[in-house]
Amino acid sequence: MQTKSFSKPERQSKIGILFIFLRTIYKLLRGFWVLAVYFILGDFFSGLTWYMVAGSILLGLAALIYSYVDYLKFQFHINYSAQEFVLSKGVFNTDNTAIPFSKIQQVYLEQSILQRIIGIKSVVVDTAGSKEKEIKIKALQQEKASHLKEILLNLVENIETETVTEKEFQTEEASVQNKKEPEKEEEWTYRLSVGRLLKIGLTSNYLRGIGLLFFLYGTIQSEINQFAVDNEVVGDASEFMSNSTEIIFKSALYIFIGAILLFFAGLLITVVEVFIKYYNLKLTQTKTSLLLEMGLKTTKHIALKPKRVQLYRVLTNPIQKKLNLYEVQLAIAGSTDGLSKNKVKIPGLKQEFLKHIHRFIFDKPSENGTVYKPHKIWIFRKVVRFSIIPLLLITGLNFIFEFSEWHYILLFGAVFLILVSVYQFFAYRKTYLSISPNFIRKNIGLWNQKQEIAEIFKFQGVSIKQPFWYKKRGLVNITLHTAGGDLHYRFISESVAKEINYILYKIETSTKAWM
Repeated sequence: MQTKSFSKPERQSKIGILFIFLRTIYKLLRGFWVLAVYFILGDFFSGLTWYMVAGSILLGLAALIYSYVDYLKFQFHINYSAQEFVLSKGVFNTDNTAIPFSKIQQVYLEQSILQRIIGIKSVVVDTAGSKEKEIKIKALQQEKASHLKEILLNLVENIETETVTEKEFQTEEASVQNKKEPEKEEEWTYRLSVGRLLKIGLTSNYLRGIGLLFFLYGTIQSEINQFAVDNEVVGDASEFMSNSTEIIFKSALYIFIGAILLFFAGLLITVVEVFIKYYNLKLTQTKTSLLLEMGLKTTKHIALKPKRVQLYRVLTNPIQKKLNLYEVQLAIAGSTDGLSKNKVKIPGLKQEFLKHIHRFIFDKPSENGTVYKPHKIWIFRKVVRFSIIPLLLITGLNFIFEFSEWHYILLFGAVFLILVSVYQFFAYRKTYLSISPNFIRKNIGLWNQKQEIAEIFKFQGVSIKQPFWYKKRGLVNITLHTAGGDLHYRFISESVAKEINYILYKIETSTKAWM
């Protein structure tokens, strides 16, 4: 009988030694990057520098030995009789992991720029309820990585449909081949163009880019300050950065110019980040899966099954809506912290493809259900949070530093309070929860508009919380739990919460597969 693929323990590709070594060196450099600043700005011929060079060489040799031992100790195989994927790894302590096929949620491929150059790929195996990736095989030849992914997906599919025996796996390679043929029958394909990528970057949250800029500046200044003790040149750089900060904050002109530059810098960083994450995005629907490929720095290949999707989210804003740009986020079964760990983002979609994805995942159109609004105290809480508290903070700072005349503070406060109140009023009108026989849909947001949809039979529980100040108004906060994360809704009537709880109780008898 022909030996089944991956039935015996195997190692990664031999070129993986180089990849592991380079990754180890990169981690070391990232941790001690400030030494590079010393080499550049310091006296290269000083005695301390030569000690550092010798230490770096020894560290490099240690990293090479570590990489080789890591390669030898890292082994994996498929235990067909026990229906498990088994991994053994560890340089100092051996870690043996066995994942039953029934626990495997996703198997997909990743390929960084370095892996692309070397000609290898990573195979990532996700499991239900894991806080992190259970298994990541970082260095397999491309054909071998694709073959392993197909076999695992086929075995998982078999275990879901029937009880699998070893006899059923005797022809597993032929089964894999048969499974692959339907996958090639494309229903439709969507490619994200460079032009649409640029539009996403220009209309996305550039405040994130500004935040990254501040974080980078703070990190560099902190590292230089710590290292400035024994180096005059680096100390001068630290003093210059500190003095520059003081000058900028003392001059209104510099602040104005800096704000403009900061805006464009944030915009540029956001555009670059979008290109790195989503370059060459390709989304294909086959008869059984959504196949997603994207990424410049790290190319990901993901296959999404409809029953794995627990929460479906659509995001846009008024500018993006005019440009026909929508982002879909899919929370997959197995995530432990909502739409974050196992969240698959697909940006830049046209509205027609939103309908295709919705139809494929849910196999039915969304129904018109009963709409429930939060209590109007929602508006008051938002106004307090986003206007009253900031204005009180500004008032307190003006008492201490007296940076402005009080009549200007009062004028600014009045205008700001009115604008925030109007904004939150219209945002309230856009916020609602819709309950139908098969779906629960939540809409929020005036500028950043979000819609979350989940099938009722996929909910696993409901949490109801009532702070003591809610009791007088009969309000509660509810959290609906799925295997892919939670759906939250606040300031809702007690009667509605009880109705939702009753709906969830009814679906306990459902025989549909929720993951």
